Amino acid sequence: MTLSGGYAVVIGDLMAGAGLPLAELSAATKARLTEEAGQPHPANPVDAGVRPNAGREVDDLIAALTALHDAPEVGALYYGEMVYLGMEAS
Repeated sequence: MTLSGGYAVVIGDLMAGAGLPLAELSAATKARLTEEAGQPHPANPVDAGVRPNAGREVDDLIAALTALHDAPEVGALYYGEMVYLGMEAS
């Protein structure tokens, strides 16, 4: 899971290249991601940057992490965050 769809694709490709399969999310897990974390079209890897619930960003992120943690089909959970260093606001 990441906060960027592009980064999610990169991580998914790296995992596949290393022979680490991504879990097939069950209907129950997808429902939790939709209902509890505001994910309109949940897929693995989860793009937690899709947050339609303004003001609930932190709550939605925690809900998504919790749903994946609780999912019996998920054997391990990786959360990748990006850090932008050296960028100055204009």
